[in-house]
Amino acid sequence: MSAYHVQKFIWELDRNRSLKETFKANPDGVLSNYPLTDEERRILKEADAWALRGMAVHPILIRQYTRVFGIEHEKIFTNSPHHPFKSKAAP
Repeated sequence: MSAYHVQKFIWELDRNRSLKETFKANPDGVLSNYPLTDEERRILKEADAWALRGMAVHPILIRQYTRVFGIEHEKIFTNSPHHPFKSKAAP
């Protein structure tokens, strides 16, 4: 996986309102324009901050990206299904 292309996408998304609106309506269509792996596309569509962190995406970019999904700052990492402290039994 390439953190560069993921970070570039997030940077462009944060600065381009039209791209942001198009992404919200058609994430697959927008992501197909970037040289991303299937796993990177999945991570971006799920807004999986913990996986982005694991890819060494810059924390500021992670914050900018999660704002697109309306995820509160305090819940950026705890919402992730890959969070190491997330209870598997929780509903």
